[in-house]
Amino acid sequence: MPETETTKLHEEFARGVQARGFGFKPGNGTTVHLNAGFCAEELQAFLKNMGARPGASAHHVSLDCASREQFVELLSRLDDFNNSYAISLDLDGTLVATDASYDKVVADLVERYTGTPLPAEELMNLRLEGGFNDDWDALAELCTRRGTPKTHAEVEPDAVQYYLSIAKKTEFLLIELEILKKLARKHRLFIITGRPRNEYEGIWGHVFDPICAQVYCAGAAY
Repeated sequence: MPETETTKLHEEFARGVQARGFGFKPGNGTTVHLNAGFCAEELQAFLKNMGARPGASAHHVSLDCASREQFVELLSRLDDFNNSYAISLDLDGTLVATDASYDKVVADLVERYTGTPLPAEELMNLRLEGGFNDDWDALAELCTRRGTPKTHAEVEPDAVQYYLSIAKKTEFLLIELEILKKLARKHRLFIITGRPRNEYEGIWGHVFDPICAQVYCAGAAY
């Protein structure tokens, strides 16, 4: 194909490739390079029947498109790939900083119930033992070990009320929201969290629900 026709094809289809969330760079002749980010290896395997091969970096995939029909097929395959690929993320400690909310609730209520302050390392050491990822379980256990027996059911009402009263002011995003929105335009985005639904919706539901295909909370039935 003459170089001018190849250039026109590249210019025409670059926008289509970019609209699907991939970087596009023409190479020599009919070669094109796609920037697929962290899923480049998976995309290369997905486009294997089109002759896809590793690009110049770990984020790139290279292949040859010598005709309009091949570019149309490429766009269709990119749509199929995006529809078949999903990203799942945890919430607390991954997308949202909770040290000043959940940890504060545990520390303050331990002091309220037992009369003695809680060093941060004591909560950390308890979690390292395993079995206390639920913050209200950790709260009850710390009280019990200090001679004030408590159960999850006993501490939960106070803990949830206190948490909901401070979380909006103390929690913050650990990732730029535009990055998540960009990912969500390209792939289905899921959050799987150990939070109950009532501790998620009022604090972060308005942020993540419009972006995610689904947010799965602890104890919720779907």
